Amino acid sequence: MGFFSAPYEIVAADVATAGPRHYLTRAAFQRSAWEDVLADVRFAAPDQLDELDAVEWLARESYLRVFGPVAVGELVGVLLSFDEPGDSSSVRLYLRVVRRTGEPVACALLTMSSISKATGSPVSLPSAVVEYLRTRSDERERIELHAFADATSTVSLDVVFPEEVRSVGALVASRWPSGRRRTTAPRRPIIATAADERVGPPSIAARLPTAEERSDVRR
Repeated sequence: MGFFSAPYEIVAADVATAGPRHYLTRAAFQRSAWEDVLADVRFAAPDQLDELDAVEWLARESYLRVFGPVAVGELVGVLLSFDEPGDSSSVRLYLRVVRRTGEPVACALLTMSSISKATGSPVSLPSAVVEYLRTRSDERERIELHAFADATSTVSLDVVFPEEVRSVGALVASRWPSGRRRTTAPRRPIIATAADERVGPPSIAARLPTAEERSDVRR
């Protein structure tokens, strides 16, 4: 399974406090990850910008669960997968947030709907977005919606955050220098695995390492 991924720097507006501890409670990172995807869509389909510019995006549904405190200024890895909820105007995003140590920080669900700027009504996803998601079928979420939510609230986190996912999340979190803000400028994604030491752009496509690659890392 693959992920679209990006480092994200925690800022004061992202957190709420419980005593001396800070928790990621604001949904800005969810929208930020989606905006990074849209930037890649625009880069991949420069001849379809008029269609993309004709819609705006509504966060129709959202869910966020946090597992541990974060520090302001801390860099975390955001891993994004997707599925289609059966509505031609919407896409559902699954987000996993991991700190540099591989420890899960939070997970989230977000349903984004495309809305016509002219009429304010839902419209089908732009063809560039549909094609982008089609060519990234390896980034389709493999855990069913109810199981994803249940696993983060009542069952072991290992269902949503197996060791391989934690390793990739930690790699993504460590790839962008702390203190340097993300950019939404279109970038060509690269493939990142746990065995890959290249420094990538702020938006990268990440996938789980294969069994052969994991064996290479252990050696």
